[in-house]
Amino acid sequence: MADRFKTYAEFVKKTREGVDWRATPYERQSNILVAAPHAGRAEPYTGQIAKAIAGAAYSLYLFETLSAGLHVTSHRFQEPRALDLASRHSKVLTIHGCDNRRSASCDVFVGGLDKDLCNAVMTELRRAGFGVAVDRWTPGKQTLNICNRGSSGVGVQLEINRRLRNRLGCRENALLLRKFARAVRRAIKNSTA
Repeated sequence: MADRFKTYAEFVKKTREGVDWRATPYERQSNILVAAPHAGRAEPYTGQIAKAIAGAAYSLYLFETLSAGLHVTSHRFQEPRALDLASRHSKVLTIHGCDNRRSASCDVFVGGLDKDLCNAVMTELRRAGFGVAVDRWTPGKQTLNICNRGSSGVGVQLEINRRLRNRLGCRENALLLRKFARAVRRAIKNSTA
């Protein structure tokens, strides 16, 4: 989704919290934060996927847009609660949405500066039967990207296409969502152990 706003400050000036968007942090005793900075109407089902991955084990941050057309690129995303929460965690894993045109066979594109965790996530998702590739379109390499704002300075960004997000967000596919979330949690556990 293209940005209408050049900065997060411009976004805040032209929108209203509680009407156009809401930010919800859930801090748990964990050094991992799972975040969906474009949940709600911007990138549907990313919030549900982030919640499933975080479960009761990891901290969670949701930024949900309640109005259409609201999006701030991840390296411009400066929401204070998100930055504060990220700084208190070693690593941040973000969940994003992309369109289906990237690939007919891959549904998840992995980026970010944490090479070990990126590789672990790709390995576990492949083992679980999901089509995965390195993200070359939105690689998540900027140091200001919310996925790299944890205390370690490195994190992971998952771009999930609409085709898979629709399936993961459907109640009838609850088992598929659990399978996806378990694979990512295994990768986190194996990479940070």
